[in-house]
Amino acid sequence: MSVEKNCKWHFDKSGQAKTGPNDSIHETFKANPYYSIVRESIQNSLDAVLNKAEPVKILFEFDRLVIDEYPNLFDIKKHIVACRNSHRNDKQAEKLFHPMFSYLDENNEIEILKISDYNTRGMDYDPDDYNSGFSSFVRFEGKSSKSSEGSGGSFGFGKGAYYVLSKIKTIIVSTMTDKGDVYFEGKTRLATHKIDEKIYARDGFYNVEYEKPVSNSDGIPDFFKRSESGTDIFIIGLTKSENRKEQMIRSVLNNFWLAVYEKKLIVTVDDVKIDSNNLQQTIDDYFPDEIEHSADLEHWNPKPYFKAVKYADSNEQYQMFTENLSTLGNVKLYVYLNKGLPNRTCYLRNPKMVVYKGRRRNLINGYVAVFVCEEEPGNTILKEMENPAHNEWKKENYVDENDKIHSDAISADKELKKFLRETLKKLAKTKVGETSSISGLEDYLYSTEELLEKYEEQHRHGNSPNNMSGHHSDEVVEEETGIETTEIENPSVKVELKRTKTQEIKVDEGTVESDEEGEDKIITKGENKSGGGDERGQDDSDVDSGIENSGNESNKLFLDVVLRVVAQREEGILYHFLIINSPNDVQNAEIELMVGSDNERDDGISLISTDNGIIDNNILNQVQLAKGRNIVKICFSDNVKHSIKVKTYEVQ
Repeated sequence: MSVEKNCKWHFDKSGQAKTGPNDSIHETFKANPYYSIVRESIQNSLDAVLNKAEPVKILFEFDRLVIDEYPNLFDIKKHIVACRNSHRNDKQAEKLFHPMFSYLDENNEIEILKISDYNTRGMDYDPDDYNSGFSSFVRFEGKSSKSSEGSGGSFGFGKGAYYVLSKIKTIIVSTMTDKGDVYFEGKTRLATHKIDEKIYARDGFYNVEYEKPVSNSDGIPDFFKRSESGTDIFIIGLTKSENRKEQMIRSVLNNFWLAVYEKKLIVTVDDVKIDSNNLQQTIDDYFPDEIEHSADLEHWNPKPYFKAVKYADSNEQYQMFTENLSTLGNVKLYVYLNKGLPNRTCYLRNPKMVVYKGRRRNLINGYVAVFVCEEEPGNTILKEMENPAHNEWKKENYVDENDKIHSDAISADKELKKFLRETLKKLAKTKVGETSSISGLEDYLYSTEELLEKYEEQHRHGNSPNNMSGHHSDEVVEEETGIETTEIENPSVKVELKRTKTQEIKVDEGTVESDEEGEDKIITKGENKSGGGDERGQDDSDVDSGIENSGNESNKLFLDVVLRVVAQREEGILYHFLIINSPNDVQNAEIELMVGSDNERDDGISLISTDNGIIDNNILNQVQLAKGRNIVKICFSDNVKHSIKVKTYEVQ
């Protein structure tokens, strides 16, 4: 008997229903496949804990299979070729199936990723029960079988993360239940195809009998056997990524730091083990600072949130609040106060995976918070409020039998927002008069927007601070373009706005509106197109075309952004904070910075540091901007405060 023990591919004969090459189930995960596979697979394992007194252990191991040793498994190639031929005039099919065929044709060994969990129950199988774990995971789409109402997943779409990581869209599952039962099967997701005039369905199954998985240990190829309860998932034929190991480790730290910290989880990625003993050191290794550019997944930083929990109630800077809410039950909020923190709250429930990060209101500037709801009924209610990607809580996601928003969701949403708002508001009021408790607390009680509003209010009343001492004066200087600098006494942050001799800056009163997360923001309009204040990063001549007139027109497009600038000295070094409001997400922006000081012409001065992008003299390349507000911290080589003009492009 061969090493495959009679396992081979089976495809059902296709009826009237046909399936094309587009596979929507994994669209959510294709942008960050290695990051996503960690998030999805660990969530599944934490939902199947065997002994809750011990941590779940998960291993991510890279290995290889020799094609000649598994001829039946890699006979999938003929079905891939058939898919390509059957959809010959479909450009999407060619784009999908040609690389698959080439990959198998050009390699003798195929790289795989083995994901193994321990201290889990494994997946049970009952041919008459569609809710059994193995059937739900392997045979069904859009279906999930979880152990409890409050388990991590609920839609069954997360399995798409496994297939998108495979160049040939193929996985193999081998499981052993806590009762010792074993089940084994492979699955591929291709497209309806024709071989010898016979039409075959999209999905194929690698087993002995098409109708069911292998259920006896002797029938499972030795390489894929389990020896204790739990599940092994093998992703066959990995997509390439130069920094995949780092992506996976960052995903563990970003998504499951609380589960690791509370000794509920131990993860090994290749040769890197992450447990409660080395969690802090590992976070320090991969996240040397506390900067978090945006709430987008790839920009997450677990460090300040981890510190909020670890050092809770150790001093005034780290505080924990508990509350028993009428709908959600017992909840916790950890708050860490420090200058430069991103003013975000991290939201978790069981299985201690970070669901999302968001900002409610800028009641305090310079904080992070961690909201945790791990008890019932709140955990289950919040699960129902999640979307299929498990990265938001919205009441609209939880509807009743009449397709109306469930009353529990409405109540939970109100309770959660009120708890966060009132807790942060109370904390802000308490700390204003207690600056001695935390060194420098006065520096982060107000947001940069509030400082600018204070300045603009002074300017409108004729109290512009026109001299370098920072004292107010009614006198208006009619000299060459200069810098208006103010030092607000509380907090002591320097704010710089630029005005011109020939064109007065006009700032509309604007309107106040709330974004999706409830954050208040002032919408203003400025006529000064050349720099400072609320301004667009381009002049009028560029607006119509939207294309840079530089001979490289196909690569760079002008990006219409709103800019504000704040300067602040930290330990003798002067930093400028570019507050950039971007109309959309930009993965690759180029920002050219031009500065001017009193009695000097505008010119470029070299940068020596930035927390976003790569420096090229006075230009920032490869800057990532999220839709809405972004803060970019920079330092000029001359260590002098400046008014700043920018030209911003989206590089394509």
